[in-house]
Amino acid sequence: MPSKAKGNDAPSFSGKARSRRDFLKLSGIGIAGVALLGGMTAFSLARRVDSVIASELGISPDNDGVTNRENLVKALSYDNRNVVFLPGDYVIDNSKAESERGLNDNFHIAIDWFEGELAMESGARFVFTDNTRRGFVFHAGNGAKFKGLSSVFQTPPERRVIPEECFAFHYLDNILVEDAYIDGSTSVGLLFYGCVEPKVYGARILNTMADGLHFADCQDSRAENIYTENTGDDGLAFINYAEPAKPDGSAYSGGYATNITVKDSKARGIVTIG
Repeated sequence: MPSKAKGNDAPSFSGKARSRRDFLKLSGIGIAGVALLGGMTAFSLARRVDSVIASELGISPDNDGVTNRENLVKALSYDNRNVVFLPGDYVIDNSKAESERGLNDNFHIAIDWFEGELAMESGARFVFTDNTRRGFVFHAGNGAKFKGLSSVFQTPPERRVIPEECFAFHYLDNILVEDAYIDGSTSVGLLFYGCVEPKVYGARILNTMADGLHFADCQDSRAENIYTENTGDDGLAFINYAEPAKPDGSAYSGGYATNITVKDSKARGIVTIG
């Protein structure tokens, strides 16, 4: 398991997230309004000059799901580039893929040590083919940013399957998810596990079979301007299972939430456990 950054100090939530809020205020949009717009984001107006377009990496709305999956894993793993997805539906084959699984019954689309920025412009979205399986799992790294992350399933999930979250982030430090739109998941919409200072600024999460947004065993999590609707379990959850532990033996802990709206949760609205 990769070594973890020490998360003992209170996090500082400044920099891009705050300057983005200032930009939204000046533009008259308001960050809460952006959270309700789903994939409608303003950052595309100021695309970074050092960005690479996803189609240049072989990830395109014109490709089949297997090609997009293979090229996406290849492009993002152990990489720190800023990848921009232009408007369009990027089909991703997230099935069990028997030929790739071998004896591993838990095959997922695993992306290791991505430390760059994944930005999806308005109208861009991932379209997953298997409504019983997870979308992506990002594993390890520091400072990754996901802006405008948007996804749907070709056929909406109809039953809960654990642990097939739509997007899972394991052991990442200083990760930022901003202006996400998640429609459908056979489990949790956005899951963070063992992360240090994970931040979600603006998210609309709908029609999940389990929680909308879930922080498990994380240090100083932060959730702002979150809207969940029709979740099969809790809308927003901070759960501490006391594992993994810091080097001194204490558990990861701490969290902050503000401007949270939960509608039609099948369980609780906001929950903290452990």
